[in-house]
Amino acid sequence: MLLPFFFFGFGLTTDLGALGWDGPVLVTLLMLLALAIVGKIGGPFLCAWLTGMEWRPARPLPRIARRQRDPQS
Repeated sequence: MLLPFFFFGFGLTTDLGALGWDGPVLVTLLMLLALAIVGKIGGPFLCAWLTGMEWRPARPLPRIARRQRDPQS
C-alpha cells in the first residue's frame, strides 16, 4: 500500500542531468523504451498464439488484460 510513496520519493531524488544525454545514452533509452512497449503489447498476444489461439482473436488481448487490472479505464 505504501509502495507508490516509495517510488515517488525515490523519483524526486533522481538526478537525470547526471546521465549526460549524449548519443549512446539516448539510443539506449529509446531501445529500452521500445522493448518495454513491444513486450507489453506482444507478451499476451504471443502467449495466446503459442497456446493455440488464432492470431486475429489474440490481437485485442493486451487491451483486455490492461482493462481487467484497471477497472476505471
